[in-house]
Amino acid sequence: MDMPNSCGMGLSTSESLDILHADISQLLRQVDGNNRTGENGWMSGWPFHHRDVRSTLPWTTIGIWVLQGAALFTAYAMVSQDMDRRDSLVVEAFVVLLVAMVSCYVIGWDRKLHREEMINKVKVVLKDLEACIQTCCELGWGEKLYPDLYMPSCPAITALWTYRDSQLVNLPAALLVRGDIIALRPGQTVPVQCRQLEDDGSLELQPGEIYSPRVSNSEDPPSDPRPVPPLRPCRFLVTHTAFTSNVRMCLENCHRRPASVQDRERHDIHRLVEWRLLPLTLILILLVNLLRYFLLRDDVGHWAEMLLALPVYATLPLLPPLLPWLWLGLNTYGTARVLALVQAGKVQQIDVFEEEEEERLLLTQSLPVQWSWVRSLMWEVLTGRTDSLPRTANILHTLGTVTALCCVDKRGVLSCPNASPEKVFFLTSLEDDGIGSEVSSETEEKINDLTENIAKGSREDVKIDLKSQDVSFKASAEKLQRDENVTNEETHANEEKQTSNTAVQEDLVDVKAVFPESFSEDDFYECHAEVLDITADPHSTCGIQFDDARWERHLNSLKPLGLNILLNNCNPLTVERNASFMDHLNCVSKDMGGRAILRYRRCLCQLVHQIGFSDKVLELFKLRLQVAAYRGLGSGLGQDQLSRRSSFLRNKLPVPNMVSVVTKDYTTGMLQLLTHGTADIVLDSCTDFWDGVDLCPLTDKDRKKILDFYHRMSLSAYCSAFAYRPLEKHVSRQLGEVFFELPVKDLDELRGSDTPTSDARPEELASPVQTDPGRTTGDSNPSLSSHDKDRVIRNEQDWFSSQSRQVFIGMVSAQYQAKQDVVHMIEDLDTACIRFVHFSAEDELRSRIFSEKMGLEAGWNCHISLLSSMEDRSRHSSGLDGDRSRHSSSETEGPARRSKLQLLGTHTEEQVPILEHAQVTFRDEVSEHLLPESPEHEVSEAVTDPSKKCDLPGQLCVSGNQSLVDSSNVLRQCSYESQNSRYSAEFGSQDNALIRADDVISMETDVTSHQSDVFDMTNRAKLPRGIENIRPHLENVDNVPLLVPLFTDATPQATKEMLQIMQEYGEVVCCVGSSTNIQNTGVFLQADVSVAVEPEYPQLCMRHGACPVSQCQEQGSSPCVLSCALNTLPCSVVFDKEHNYTSILLQMVQEARHLVLCIKNCLLFLLGCQLSISLVQVLSAVVLLPPPLSGGHVLWLSCLVVPVLSASLVAKETDKTVMTSAPGKNQNHVPLESVLQFSLHYVGRFVPSLGVCLLCFAFILHAVCTKVSPPGACHPMFGNRNMTLSWNGYEGEYSTGLVLAQECCCFLMVLYFGVTSMSYVHRSQPLWKKLPFTNIVWLVSFLIMLVLQVIYFAVAMAISTSKHSVHFSLRDVPLSAWLLGLLWVIFLVAGNELVKLHETRLSVRYQKRAKLQFGTKLGMNSPF
Repeated sequence: MDMPNSCGMGLSTSESLDILHADISQLLRQVDGNNRTGENGWMSGWPFHHRDVRSTLPWTTIGIWVLQGAALFTAYAMVSQDMDRRDSLVVEAFVVLLVAMVSCYVIGWDRKLHREEMINKVKVVLKDLEACIQTCCELGWGEKLYPDLYMPSCPAITALWTYRDSQLVNLPAALLVRGDIIALRPGQTVPVQCRQLEDDGSLELQPGEIYSPRVSNSEDPPSDPRPVPPLRPCRFLVTHTAFTSNVRMCLENCHRRPASVQDRERHDIHRLVEWRLLPLTLILILLVNLLRYFLLRDDVGHWAEMLLALPVYATLPLLPPLLPWLWLGLNTYGTARVLALVQAGKVQQIDVFEEEEEERLLLTQSLPVQWSWVRSLMWEVLTGRTDSLPRTANILHTLGTVTALCCVDKRGVLSCPNASPEKVFFLTSLEDDGIGSEVSSETEEKINDLTENIAKGSREDVKIDLKSQDVSFKASAEKLQRDENVTNEETHANEEKQTSNTAVQEDLVDVKAVFPESFSEDDFYECHAEVLDITADPHSTCGIQFDDARWERHLNSLKPLGLNILLNNCNPLTVERNASFMDHLNCVSKDMGGRAILRYRRCLCQLVHQIGFSDKVLELFKLRLQVAAYRGLGSGLGQDQLSRRSSFLRNKLPVPNMVSVVTKDYTTGMLQLLTHGTADIVLDSCTDFWDGVDLCPLTDKDRKKILDFYHRMSLSAYCSAFAYRPLEKHVSRQLGEVFFELPVKDLDELRGSDTPTSDARPEELASPVQTDPGRTTGDSNPSLSSHDKDRVIRNEQDWFSSQSRQVFIGMVSAQYQAKQDVVHMIEDLDTACIRFVHFSAEDELRSRIFSEKMGLEAGWNCHISLLSSMEDRSRHSSGLDGDRSRHSSSETEGPARRSKLQLLGTHTEEQVPILEHAQVTFRDEVSEHLLPESPEHEVSEAVTDPSKKCDLPGQLCVSGNQSLVDSSNVLRQCSYESQNSRYSAEFGSQDNALIRADDVISMETDVTSHQSDVFDMTNRAKLPRGIENIRPHLENVDNVPLLVPLFTDATPQATKEMLQIMQEYGEVVCCVGSSTNIQNTGVFLQADVSVAVEPEYPQLCMRHGACPVSQCQEQGSSPCVLSCALNTLPCSVVFDKEHNYTSILLQMVQEARHLVLCIKNCLLFLLGCQLSISLVQVLSAVVLLPPPLSGGHVLWLSCLVVPVLSASLVAKETDKTVMTSAPGKNQNHVPLESVLQFSLHYVGRFVPSLGVCLLCFAFILHAVCTKVSPPGACHPMFGNRNMTLSWNGYEGEYSTGLVLAQECCCFLMVLYFGVTSMSYVHRSQPLWKKLPFTNIVWLVSFLIMLVLQVIYFAVAMAISTSKHSVHFSLRDVPLSAWLLGLLWVIFLVAGNELVKLHETRLSVRYQKRAKLQFGTKLGMNSPF
């Protein structure tokens, strides 16, 4: 592109990295200072705020713990000196205050890590920058570490041409710093603030603006081919470091992500217990103890014990002292488990290109996770040394409850980086079994013989020396030469065109020169269009395969196509010129309302290799010249018409353009002209087509077939046409130094033009270059005279005249194919009731086509355009009111209207096909919005009845006795008139001319309008259009916008807004996007959790393999790795392109779901046990019993036994059935129905066991009283009421009996808790289907707790016995207590299973409802 590869300008790598390091460091200090001074709010820095959802320890809980400790200290001071448990009160108080103090420190430290998590990650990036500076201080980065300069454009990769180390490199945009000199290519979007260095330097561009220089001589359309100087890159000075704004956004907004479902549920339950249940329990226990103390003072203990100690024992379990520790530990373990899967996936690569069955097995099998990885990751997460953001973006909570997985990039992430061929179109005379008549047995045998000969011989020949291809091209060259010679002779002799036509038709190519002798002309029928479908096949060597097993019989039609692709499209020598032409067209398209352009750098080597060509073919040809041309819009259109026309063509058909290369064949010395471009302009240059046997003239019928296919494919794919012809003359290299703008012709010019439009033979046209009939082609032929050698095509008129008689070869449509593993991931996500949402930057039609390839529902009512109406109108008028007004003002000075409509192109663009229903291959509803059907009787009447008036330009059809000038044109024009009659009222006042088909096509309509845009593929359901209309629709209409899987016309800002809307309505969003796109940083920051994927880099040519940047990870510091680290600051996980992120992400979701359910199960069991410890204290007071548990027992159970049993429930094996359940929404409160269900299940699981414990406790107390008291003196509830000591003698000498009863009660509670936890191990499966003993950790923990409880029992009894003379032992426990306590275990297991069955039934009902809501077809009324 005529930009120097090296020049003494620009920053060095070390200087630029120093600037980047200094700017980020300064910004970091500023934000850190604001946090320390509290400018961001005191609540964000205080970890104990009671309204902070993420805080596990609010200040109210700390205050309650302090009051409980103070109450125990007061009780210690008030009770009498001879009380046995007096010393234990001070120990209990000290433990409570110690645990509270340690919990405060742990939570404060954890919240500090939460507040500084993003700051620490930025500091890690700064350390990487420092390492890069030290590495690059002398040599800098090698050129191979940068993406290729001419890498095909990819929206997922943001890079700019930048001068670094005196070289022009393709630098990732995140590394641009102030002082950098960049080379902006025409039509390129600027990601950074910059100022122009050339010209007057007054042009300044802001991020998001497009550099669109003025196209010279663009005021008026040319009347002849006009040379246009190519637009060249312009140097700009970067005035602001690109990534500092993103760093500031990350540092300031990293704490604004929504709280997770688990944090909200824990916070709500904690507030419910703390603000509702605890006061109720305290009031109840105080009221009961006050009544007991005043009414039964002789039967109770000391007042300090009754009013201070016992209320503490009853309320302390409601706020478990170790809950913050347990919550932190479980989340740390779960996060480490999920992150270990990422490490395991990077170590063990999963091959997704195996057989289908093996592939599905590999995608579902679990990755091996080593405990050493989990242990090291736990330490990193706990100490804040990981870059996965476990606190600000909890990957465990988010992936465990994710409801929507959104992807914001397509190429290289969801699809292959390069478009692959999908269909091949050509015209052939070989009979098609599915179209022609029955094939005789003799013909079938000959076709089979031909197929065998081609398969055995031709492909081998073409791989070696292209022999068969030489024959084909030679025959074609001779044919065209004879055509030109005859034409010249007939022109000089002024003979009739019909005579020359007849002479040429008699001069045919010998078929035997191409095909075997066994074939005759009778084996070929009338030419028809042949379309070969191609599908991706990763198992084949070429990566693709033809669907037709007998495709090789068309090799003679495919070989010229393959050679053209190799020499033009996939020729490395044409890369730079093609890139310059595409940049030029980018600016031209802005003048045409943002019309699309056809990118030539779409590698089709897969198709070439499948046909049979090898790379050695390029060695047989030499590139001599490359000429590019395009056609723009006419200036005679009114502003309304031009706006409507460009609005359609902007998204539908590309700018007409073509690139022609002149190559020299070393084997024959011939010059070949090979053309590649859009079908409309290429077809204008063609007079014949190659049918695989002979050159045949292009008729109107043939042209319509070609344009039908081209227009249909251009709606959703990337379709390009190919043509060729031999050249006799050299072409001046000056023609290749400019681009050519072709003229736009009027109707009269079209009718009077000598451009072939019908059945006219090429000989009817004058040869552009007069030649000697006897001379031969090729510049190396010694027979050429000196006069011939001097004759060179030097001007544009001769050039375009010489190339106007090309031979049409065929067309290839390419499409971005969805990755197979992405398709499988979407299927698995759908099974897991996780909605996959694609935010596509493309228009609705292309987005829908690709979404269907991924398996998404993209039909009616299933997609929404985020393009607002104002933006849409500004897009439509950008080329008219923006660039065109800047480039030229002379258009408004001319006539306001012209008497004739100027077309967008020649007749080929005029003939927009009427697509029939059967021809539409995408969706049924698409055909409903194509060209309206025109009644055939109206057309016939217009032709047969001269009285019918056709108000055509140029008076083609008149009334009276005037005859029809051109019946075919009249038929077409009248057909268009009948189709467009309903629009005449709106536009008829502008001109007296007929509104042509292309005007009707371009009519712009709103989604809610009843006027039909001909090719309008917008969603016509009752859905909003534009991001500003989403919220009103959700508030006033329905929730369908939350259910659609596709959002089109998505910009980064609109995507962020839509993600926020989804989060406001309870969606848990995981965002997947490219790690090399600088615009994704804000979107990553908005999602609940983000996963960055390094996209596959598009390749200039697949023959050369992947881009060198694929080795960046192995080389340590590199621009791509550093840019990825900056762009992914808000991301929890970053995948390299070598890793199969889809399977790893699915297993991460599965593991996170399993762990989240286990943690929820653990906390529910913990809550049930803690409520039981508190409830047993309250019930004993109500029934007038002594306390069944001492303060030591309460702390023992709350701080050791229950947390250990609860935590062990998390250690069960991964349950893969979690991927078939539907997750819940992220609601702001716990539903009342859930609270009632938990209360009911709690009563069924725990309350009966508490009754058994109290009965056993009463039995033991009665037995103890009976042992030391006279017969009949023991009351069933109060014991021996004749005693004067506290608790009727259970204090003092007989206190060992109370200790025995309390120890037995505590043991039974531990036993019952352990048995009850059996039903929590596998909560969704009954005991007889899956035993709980599969969880080895739980089993070992349960046994250890029982052993420890026995030890605690023995130690407590030994201590009590040593202090008193009256001893009690297990022999004093009555048989009734033994039988009731032990036999209840059986009933407890059965009761828990019954409760589990009820829970399972409710869960199944909820899951059915949730899955029905998830799977309800969009657009239908949901029954819920």
